[in-house]
Amino acid sequence: MFAWTDEDIRTAGKMWTSGATAQGIANHLGGGLTRNAVIGKMRRAGYERSQSIGLENSRLANRKKNPIQNLKMKGVNPAKAAEIIEKAKPKMPAVIETVPVGGLRLEDLERNQCRWPINNPAQSDNFRFCGAHVDVGRNYCCAHRAVAFTARQPSKKPPTPVIQRSSRDLWRIFA
Repeated sequence: MFAWTDEDIRTAGKMWTSGATAQGIANHLGGGLTRNAVIGKMRRAGYERSQSIGLENSRLANRKKNPIQNLKMKGVNPAKAAEIIEKAKPKMPAVIETVPVGGLRLEDLERNQCRWPINNPAQSDNFRFCGAHVDVGRNYCCAHRAVAFTARQPSKKPPTPVIQRSSRDLWRIFA
């Protein structure tokens, strides 16, 4: 086990705030020190990294930002890289299929037709569905899928706290 000295903590802290990696600090200090031990010590000692240091300057972030450059690093021709990325982009249909005006009744829907409700069943006796063509295994057409399935937004309210109970408290609950 590594014994931290005040000098080790100061050295690691300087390296940490200047942007050195935890593995680099561990290698520099030696003595069997691990990357996780450095991270833990820096957090407990109150050292923070500046905002300019971190993922935005790393190779991983650059790969995510520029997929063409990422493919070029793998040896793919730049023109071919642009073509690969263009093919990977999701495509909306150029022409949206025409459906009967007013939609279809539930009884008239076929297996490959959109089941998006057009009007409110509580306000109408003539409840209808979109009826446009859908892909196999789907319930909605492309246009209605884009409305129905959106990315989850982060919650604005804080998470519900978990109540910690000891085993001593359990006998009171179940008694």
